[in-house]
Amino acid sequence: MYSVDLGARHFFDKLGLTHDLFVTQKRPRLGALRHRLVRSLEELRGYDTIVYWGDFLNNPMWGQADYALRDIKRHGVEDLGQAYENWQRLYLPDESTLPASTRVLALGGCFIGMEAALADASVSESLRRFVQRSEAVVVRDPASFGRLSEATQADPHVSLGFDCASLMRSRAPAQWRGPYFAYSFGRALTAENASELVRHVERLTKLRGVPIQWLGRTWPKRFTHTRFVANLALMRHARFCLTDTYHFALNSMSQGSLPVCIVRDEPPASSTLNELKKSVLLGMVGLDRAVIHIAGETKREVPQASLPHVAQKVVDTVSATPAHSDWRAGYTDRQRAFEAQLRQHFL
Repeated sequence: MYSVDLGARHFFDKLGLTHDLFVTQKRPRLGALRHRLVRSLEELRGYDTIVYWGDFLNNPMWGQADYALRDIKRHGVEDLGQAYENWQRLYLPDESTLPASTRVLALGGCFIGMEAALADASVSESLRRFVQRSEAVVVRDPASFGRLSEATQADPHVSLGFDCASLMRSRAPAQWRGPYFAYSFGRALTAENASELVRHVERLTKLRGVPIQWLGRTWPKRFTHTRFVANLALMRHARFCLTDTYHFALNSMSQGSLPVCIVRDEPPASSTLNELKKSVLLGMVGLDRAVIHIAGETKREVPQASLPHVAQKVVDTVSATPAHSDWRAGYTDRQRAFEAQLRQHFL
């Protein structure tokens, strides 16, 4: 996620620390960021500290699915087993891979959905040893903290933090807000359902819905950062933001705009796209009321007839939420505490 990587650059620049950003699969350039591609930790032996930054990087579920499939597609790896071993060597390295003097930190990671992967005793042991080897494993949410603590017998290296995207440069809430709300969908609703919901919310609020393309890209890569900054400006000046997408909701808060988040009531899912993470995020900052639950375990199962009722819940949530400076305290408190928590490992 682009905002997660921007958070890394901003955080380390603020501390005045020389640092490089790395990826392990082909994506050396993204917007305003430049990464180095590494395929082995041997290439990092000249560094005194290795930081795993955000998202699902150290989660075996991600390694077995998303990462392994990308390794086959992007790097010509022959099979899923070999691709998963590549991930394991990079993201759950054993003690012999790096010098004992190399500091290892895993910051802001998510460990939701790894239960099935941990059924393999060797995977569970690799995770446990990685946590023991690390100076700190600061997870981004309470669900991850519970799952990782259980898997590692409450290892003291594990602690609760927040999402690394919150460390991206942010601005104070806008004094002027336009006659619109911003929206972006792509996770819980079909395009047809999303359009219908927006029409209902427009009718009830008398505000115009302004779409933001958050997932995917239809513009040239060279415009990625410009488009991202423009999207943040639209979010910052909106009356509120309506979404079913995790990082859209998080960036809405960073810009001082209330996110109202649509969440499907699905069973526990072993996927980076699970619905639970959205509820957990807003719960962390005291915005449980801004989570709108809808029926249906898949996008296709959301009843069309329920959308007017969902729209009314959205409007009721916005109407019942206090001034922007009041609700945002939960977010800023988490963000500041997280930044202070990480700073102690580098200063």
